[in-house]
Amino acid sequence: MTPSPPIQWNYQNMMADRIGAKDGITEEEYKISFPWLKEVYQNFIQDRTVGRVSCLDLPYADGVVEQVTALAKEVRGQSDFFLVLGIGGSALGGIAIQRALYPVHYNLLSKKDRGGGPKIFFIENIDPDEIASLLDVISLGKTTVNVVSKSGETLETLAQFLLIENALCKKIGKRAASTKFIITTDPTAGTLRKIAEKEGYRTLDIPEGVGGRFSVFTPVGLLPAAVSGVDIRQLLSGANDLNYYFNKCSLEENGALMGGFFAYLSVVHKRRNIQVIFPYSERLVGVAGWWCQLWAESLGKARNTEDKWVWTGETPISARGVSDQHSQLQLYMEGPYDKTIQFVRVESVACDLPFPRSRTEEAFRLFSDHTLGGLLRIEQEAIEATLTTAGRPNCRITLPRLDAYSLGALLYFFQYQTVLTAMLHRVNPFDQPGVEVGKMEIRKRLGIRKK
Repeated sequence: MTPSPPIQWNYQNMMADRIGAKDGITEEEYKISFPWLKEVYQNFIQDRTVGRVSCLDLPYADGVVEQVTALAKEVRGQSDFFLVLGIGGSALGGIAIQRALYPVHYNLLSKKDRGGGPKIFFIENIDPDEIASLLDVISLGKTTVNVVSKSGETLETLAQFLLIENALCKKIGKRAASTKFIITTDPTAGTLRKIAEKEGYRTLDIPEGVGGRFSVFTPVGLLPAAVSGVDIRQLLSGANDLNYYFNKCSLEENGALMGGFFAYLSVVHKRRNIQVIFPYSERLVGVAGWWCQLWAESLGKARNTEDKWVWTGETPISARGVSDQHSQLQLYMEGPYDKTIQFVRVESVACDLPFPRSRTEEAFRLFSDHTLGGLLRIEQEAIEATLTTAGRPNCRITLPRLDAYSLGALLYFFQYQTVLTAMLHRVNPFDQPGVEVGKMEIRKRLGIRKK
């Protein structure tokens, strides 16, 4: 008997019988491409067997939880501030977990209300205003710094590290500063690995074959989560259970596989090249930002795996329910037919707020017998129904609740879906040649010395 998945999905509003043959996927389009889906899935299974998709094996990797948990315990015992230096995939996964599982204003809580954990800051840019202002409000002597870069050569991260290391050494001395750094990087190579070995900094490894945007289930995402008190075993358990479900269910029951298939069909048959992620939860806004990088860098390619020009990919856009009903929805309802909307909803909110009856004006009567969480759900359902009536394709992922277990399943779902969608388009989900060109130009310009 196939187990139940830890999260749910619904793609009915992508189909022609819901939104019409012009905009929805028809039965004929589905049948024509289904043999290709089966072939890709078999190739995917083979690739996993020989270790080519190692990012999807991370939820059940041995030894990582124990190492990260022990180090997080040290940090929590000695630090009032935890500073993560990284960019892109080195930061977005940690931000997604932190924002999803803790209050938006986590750092404003007392240490007791933070469960004894330090205040956590992610520095994911090189804007001097941000870094200078942060150094004004944290106590460096009570700060642990986690420097994150897969290659150990990321220019922006090296720049951040150089400034923070210098500030720490000036503040507390080089010997004391050596106890304040944790370097998360390649197991053997790169500048950061060499510095860590020379200075005696503590280290965590990013496994071979796992790039930044697929590293959320490595120490990249797990250490900041554990430092803030997240049960990382539950996070990994949610991912592992979804993987187990996918291994047991049929192709049609595999929501990540079918989601990738519908995304592929939308591009190929409908020329729909924009994917909007629309979470109806403030706590999932960080997940949306993480997903945008995952989708853009994995699918936006000019050449396929056969080195032929393809120019494929869907532009990811992050919208926020309900705020963006009042800023972007007009475009989605009546603009070009080039978008698919992907709602993400949480079935049961952690704490709800019933509406009081303190006002008797007509405008407030609609709120009678409702709660704020109920209003949030009603608005999502209404917008989904309105888009469907307008012939605008949309789908929905539903979490039963927003806890570590469900979040782990959601993050795993998106990684699994992204890999398969890339394979359907015949592109490599794990490289980013366009990004590398930009890096080379930056290095070239940095090499021109000031006169």
